[in-house]
Amino acid sequence: MTTTTTKKPKLSTTPCPTAPTVRKVPRTTTRCPTLPMSARAGRKARDVFNLIKEKALFPEAELEDKEICPDSFMTNRLRIRFLEMHNYRRALVALGKIRFKGKSLPQAQNMQKLRYDCKLEEVAAHYASQCPERSFREISTKEIGENFLRIGDDVGDFEEAVIATVSIWWDAAKRFGAIDPLMLLKSRNFGPRILSFTQMAWATTRYIGCSIVKCSSSYVSVCRYQPRGNVIKELVYKPGNTCTDCATGSKCIEELGLCD
Repeated sequence: MTTTTTKKPKLSTTPCPTAPTVRKVPRTTTRCPTLPMSARAGRKARDVFNLIKEKALFPEAELEDKEICPDSFMTNRLRIRFLEMHNYRRALVALGKIRFKGKSLPQAQNMQKLRYDCKLEEVAAHYASQCPERSFREISTKEIGENFLRIGDDVGDFEEAVIATVSIWWDAAKRFGAIDPLMLLKSRNFGPRILSFTQMAWATTRYIGCSIVKCSSSYVSVCRYQPRGNVIKELVYKPGNTCTDCATGSKCIEELGLCD
């Protein structure tokens, strides 16, 4: 019997077609280096500072205005206005002529007459020149205090803006809730509304320097004080008869009730 052998077909050795190899081309998008947030913020702050600094318009100082503070943009008239408005109101406190809610504040034993200081004016002018929106909150030294205000230019010229500013600072006294009858500054109402008054009336402050600039449609006023006031748990002034506790070497100006 003959056996028939069936040959198996040969399998094709031709490889199956494969997809073409696509070489990935790296993206060529260029990214700018990322600055740390603090650096970016600092650069932005400097740019903003440079922009707003250009807007500050100082009063026009004449040659005679350089006699008191040679390196300043303030005028003598505005300096004197700031100073006298402060001392006039301090005298009212010292003489017991300030009334709140039908009651007079006690007289002051140790209310110092303020003197003008060019160094304080210089630092006040430096801050005012930036056309800030609020008080400088980073004063590192415990020796310097500050009052700040930004108001519209509808009040009039520079001098009228000074008058309006000091009056607003002083009128904060109408919110007389942060001081007890012994004239002790409390922390429960420690806020800018009352602190402008208490800084102006702080008995042991001896020096003041101020600046005012016009920024667009606003006036910015800054006064710096030394030694500073507004120290929690300290007296705004010592209640008692005027000039009975003046600092050593000071004399009494009786008609004002101020130590000088």
